[in-house]
Amino acid sequence: REQSRYSPEREAPEGASLVTAPMGSLFEVTQLSHSRSSSPTRQYAPDHVVASDFISRGVVDLAEAEELFRYFDQRLNHYLWDGTAMSHKDLISVRRSSTLLTAAILAVSALHIPNKERTFDTCYAEFARLASESMLDRHHTFDDLRALCIGAFWLSNVSWKLSGYAVRIATERNLHQCYRKAIQGSPEHREQARLWYLLYVRTDPLSTKVTIR
Repeated sequence: REQSRYSPEREAPEGASLVTAPMGSLFEVTQLSHSRSSSPTRQYAPDHVVASDFISRGVVDLAEAEELFRYFDQRLNHYLWDGTAMSHKDLISVRRSSTLLTAAILAVSALHIPNKERTFDTCYAEFARLASESMLDRHHTFDDLRALCIGAFWLSNVSWKLSGYAVRIATERNLHQCYRKAIQGSPEHREQARLWYLLYVRTDPLSTKVTIR
């Protein structure tokens, strides 16, 4: 079993915008202060996303980012429905697809690795900032949704907030209507249905692995 090194104080770095009073509204929770044009995950084409993301800016060292990605891929990913939450095989693929997903993966990995407290604080702050900015976006990718699912699963202090936000996005993308086509054999809708169900799974990440074949 994966041994969690979670501790509440590691999960709430100072200034992270998603950590507020439990009954705060979603807009208060995310402390919206940016227009949708300010989000690097929406403003640029994929190649430019990589060139301008927080790794390229030096917020997190590339070698350390690769280490964190490998840890998530090899040790943590299978706990979320056998990899439903993250299907990318390398870091560059994730970075091209979603900066929000990149930040979620790195933050969660740093949470579980000893002596990565500073890296966790950095990645968590980046994840919180990107999640806040994304509130004003009109378009969200499935990988953005996966990022919220990963955060909701591993970051208990903000789990309900991220889950509610993810459900809203999933509903806007009509994922709740994908089941019928999924059971008819549509690979696209099958993956979307699995992602929809992922939002409602409540399992112990340290002891249970749920798999949909």
